[in-house]
Amino acid sequence: MDILTIILFFIYTWGFGYTATFFFKNSENFLERNLMRIGIGIAGLVVASLLLNLLHIPIDWKIVLALSLIAPLYGLFRAVKSKNFNIDVKLTKSNIAIAIVIA
Repeated sequence: MDILTIILFFIYTWGFGYTATFFFKNSENFLERNLMRIGIGIAGLVVASLLLNLLHIPIDWKIVLALSLIAPLYGLFRAVKSKNFNIDVKLTKSNIAIAIVIA
């Protein structure tokens, strides 16, 4: 059960980070782009929790999950609709360096 909580935390942070960077130009590096989304998403999770508290909406995991996945699901829908859906992961020196730092 503990691993599920950690996975949900990363889904929340990635989703809020994706939402925050939705209208900006993203990095070409796959790892850098997603690590930045997680970092920005931590701040987004805090802001969303505070807004839910101010609006007297219970901070339930299902509500936070739904809020964090609105923009990613819209982006996925838009990509599938325009048939522009590709995941480009290249093994470069910078990706190897980032992976070493994470490890």
